[in-house]
Amino acid sequence: MSKYDEMLEDFKKWVSTDKKAQALWEKIKQGKANWMDAKRYAIAIGGKWSDLLEDKFADVEDFREYVEDIQKSLKKAYSESAYYSKSVQQITNDDANIGIKVVEPRADQERIENFTNKLIEGSALWLLGSDAIGSITESAISDTIGTNARIQSDFGIKAYIERDTQGKCCEWCESLAGRYVYGQEPKEFYQTHKDCSCVFTYSPVKIRGRR
Repeated sequence: MSKYDEMLEDFKKWVSTDKKAQALWEKIKQGKANWMDAKRYAIAIGGKWSDLLEDKFADVEDFREYVEDIQKSLKKAYSESAYYSKSVQQITNDDANIGIKVVEPRADQERIENFTNKLIEGSALWLLGSDAIGSITESAISDTIGTNARIQSDFGIKAYIERDTQGKCCEWCESLAGRYVYGQEPKEFYQTHKDCSCVFTYSPVKIRGRR
């Protein structure tokens, strides 16, 4: 069994028993989950995969032998967060009476490769920490919002994108914060940084009389 398979087994056990993860999925089932819940889930997933990776590779000096295992792990962490975000997007669409199919984004292969290249070149175990892995899982939220907002915009649906700093962010985040009509948001709107507490939300205009 590969290191990835071992970690995947541990992850499946965790996600099926962890009280916080289960509570977040219960909100999905009840149709009550929101984008803040998506952020909470992304943070939890990032933290868990960070723990698994650090545990498996703590004594490894050369990561080249394990590139495939690490890349699979990063993609799984991303996809788990993306699936939850897709579910929140579906709830958002249902609330707005929008019947357009929700699209789940895929991890950026180039970003994954750049990540593992840095890991290999510098034997930088810190890259497996919760901050770095969390940046990948949290990017799934903005990717989901951006992908589906673009699709709905093509159908002529007006929507609002919001970046909320939660009153805890830096001046740079504050400069990007606000509510914008999709397509009019600042160029760096979706970018985040270490320990960023910003929450991204997407609010399509409700379509009356359609279900």
